[in-house]
Amino acid sequence: MTWTGLATLYTGLRQLPDDLAQQAEPIVTRHAQQAQLEVRAGYPQGETGNLRAGVSLRPGRRTRFGPSQVVVSGAPHAHLFERGTRRRTTSRGAHRGRMPAAAEAQRMIPKVRRIRGRMLEELADMVRRFGFEVER
Repeated sequence: MTWTGLATLYTGLRQLPDDLAQQAEPIVTRHAQQAQLEVRAGYPQGETGNLRAGVSLRPGRRTRFGPSQVVVSGAPHAHLFERGTRRRTTSRGAHRGRMPAAAEAQRMIPKVRRIRGRMLEELADMVRRFGFEVER
């Protein structure tokens, strides 16, 4: 039995992650930018605009299998807007009220999860085009 082209097959398999990563990068970037835009649009303008201005993209860890992007809500009070607060009082007992949690349509995490799901579907389609079988 003689194998021809085995070295070429091995070389191709070693390069496959690089090819996949190269094609995945614009997909990941596009979805991260979309998430950033949707999160910003969902946040109220407010007096200072810090909540919207605090939403940014940061490069995540890059491995040989591809890129990653991180959508960050960096305003120091973003967690208060997202989750709300319970009834607050000063040390002397004066009431300062409570802040209700933002509506789901305004919150970051549901938006990012939805967009990440669409990104993963697109990445799965890309991998299928390389001849792989992808299951949920």
